[in-house]
Amino acid sequence: MNELLCFIRNNFDKWTTAELKVVLLNFYNDDELVAGKELLLKVVTLIAKDTAGETDLPRLPRRQGENKGRQTLEDILKLFIIVDERKWMDSLPCFVAADLSRVPQLNADSVNVLHLAKQIEQLELRFAGLDTKVDILAKTTPHPSAFDGLSRDVPQSSDSSDTSCQPSDITADHGEQWVTVARRRSYRSGNGVVKSGLSPQSSTGQPSQDTRRPSHSTVNNRKLLGTRQSSDTTVKSGVPIIQKSVIHVDNLHPGCTVALLTDYLLAADINVLTCHASKSWLREDEREKVTAFRVCVPASQRQKMFNPQLWSEGVVIRDWKFKKSNHGAGVNA
Repeated sequence: MNELLCFIRNNFDKWTTAELKVVLLNFYNDDELVAGKELLLKVVTLIAKDTAGETDLPRLPRRQGENKGRQTLEDILKLFIIVDERKWMDSLPCFVAADLSRVPQLNADSVNVLHLAKQIEQLELRFAGLDTKVDILAKTTPHPSAFDGLSRDVPQSSDSSDTSCQPSDITADHGEQWVTVARRRSYRSGNGVVKSGLSPQSSTGQPSQDTRRPSHSTVNNRKLLGTRQSSDTTVKSGVPIIQKSVIHVDNLHPGCTVALLTDYLLAADINVLTCHASKSWLREDEREKVTAFRVCVPASQRQKMFNPQLWSEGVVIRDWKFKKSNHGAGVNA
């Protein structure tokens, strides 16, 4: 007998999880959500033992903190999704409501709110994808200072006797500002040596101090991933490429293991690609008292890893530092 589970059981196949979240979070308090989760977890565990002979259910810890209600409700909906995918709906008991006042009513206004919530969720997903793309572009785009000193050489014929130098209409793009580049005219000195007639001008009109050309590795060392999803193209990718983020989790308790950290992140809806024990970056006298790990997750879930509410006080989360090899390639720190 549980009003929360009774409502979800009868509306799970009618509404999306995002729409159900809006209604349930605004109607039920944290105690009701916790009680519903404990009852549902016991029922699903018994069904798993009777059907599959073992409990291979995900670890769902008891939620704490400010987002206790939201995270508990997400665990409940996750259990319903598992039951639906494994075709255990018919094995669920019939949940009934003893107090109809504790069952939310869906009217026309509720439907409009649900539709608005679905649109907001879609916008949040799109913004998360844009943040990931901006981070990638910021890492792969050269800094404007790499183009300082870029000049254009205009060859002159050997019989040219014009020693005057006039600015040409050639322009160069320095970051976001267009400046005029003066054409250098060569002239022959008395000893027959060809010298430069004019040094390139900077944006302030003064001769530039640095005339070195940027190397090809600085300007052209870029990687771009295609985003077109149309199926009518004849040139397609061979294997899917997952954009990844490597994160260093430091200052954990000595009893923490790879399996324990992986289960903890999976329970927080973070897909762990790889997880390995690593060296702590704390001071030498503190390293023996803690454990640290190198965690690789999809780039789209990087923001979840850097949520301070996810970690206990004192745990250190930062991007993994890659050492530079002799050839300029990144290697593990």
